[in-house]
Amino acid sequence: MKEYWKYATFIGVCVALFILGLSYFQYNGIGSVWVPPILTFLSYIVAFFIAIFFYRKKNNGYVTFTDAFLICVIINVAASVFSTPLTMAYASSFSESAKNQILDNMVDKSLYNNYFDERDELALEDQLRRNYENMFNVNASSILSVFWMIFVIAVFGLIIALIMRKDPPLVVD
Repeated sequence: MKEYWKYATFIGVCVALFILGLSYFQYNGIGSVWVPPILTFLSYIVAFFIAIFFYRKKNNGYVTFTDAFLICVIINVAASVFSTPLTMAYASSFSESAKNQILDNMVDKSLYNNYFDERDELALEDQLRRNYENMFNVNASSILSVFWMIFVIAVFGLIIALIMRKDPPLVVD
């Protein structure tokens, strides 16, 4: 087994804890509604670059595409496996009144900078409320969304592995 497994797993757990922290900010109405998802994707990308960079540095400046991609996959899976149950447990710990308060704050933030006539605003508010309510529901669609997230992040990992790979020179005797 290659030595990067433990480092990649550790970095994946760090990304998971970062995602849990972003959930705290999102549920407490700190920042924009779109900031946590964007920072989640950026945290994966930064983690991929850091892990591959340090593995490459430790490996005399070389990393094969396979190793680079496996590092990305390990980080991706570790972060998803750890962050999903932690975030779901955190979201399910709120009382009903806290959930309603959080939903009201998120809908208000989404509507704050937009001007709509009253009918459009009510329809949009209803749609936003239904979308945000899904954050508190653990069901098959939320589990399926984790697999889609793993797939999308794996594509980013594939691209980063292609960018950062540096194969050792072939020695012909």
